[in-house]
Amino acid sequence: MALQAWNMMTFEVHTMSMSSKKGFTLIEMMITLAIAAILLTVAVPSFTDLINSNKLATDVNRLIGSIHFAKSEAIKRNNRVSICGGTSGPCDQNWNNGYRIFIDNNSDCVPDSGEPVVRVSNAIPSSEQIIAVGCVSFGSSGAKSGGSNNANNPDFVICTPNLANNNGRQVFITPVGNPRVVTVTQNSCP
Repeated sequence: MALQAWNMMTFEVHTMSMSSKKGFTLIEMMITLAIAAILLTVAVPSFTDLINSNKLATDVNRLIGSIHFAKSEAIKRNNRVSICGGTSGPCDQNWNNGYRIFIDNNSDCVPDSGEPVVRVSNAIPSSEQIIAVGCVSFGSSGAKSGGSNNANNPDFVICTPNLANNNGRQVFITPVGNPRVVTVTQNSCP
């Protein structure tokens, strides 16, 4: 009989401890939600900056890839290859609507009939701007001609007003045709 009483006492103690831990109290839930809200208010603006920074980096990398492609096409074809703003018709200064790479047989930086377009790049997002010095060409050796002739002036500037700091990238093309990117804070991004 003593053993049976002992088993009942163990069962009751075990049952009581299980029933006292069924969930969260209201206070625990409110504290958890308050901490989550604080973390979200800190994280969301940083995440938005990260997204905008990655969009800018993507467009810069696309331009760098196009520069490398134009240089390699000039070497491969043993002919001048140029990059200019606009996707059709005459070249223009509005690189935001896209740009194209073409074989420039007469070295005038104008896509004439008979000069094939080898690649067209689509428009960048409307929140970003490409500022270019004009047409950039690569000779049959891959060396740059056209663009900025001053080593201190960039050939391209890509910027976005959506970032407060480090909102611009300057792309310099060296005389031998290699692009170099510098991160800057643009005071004005058109």
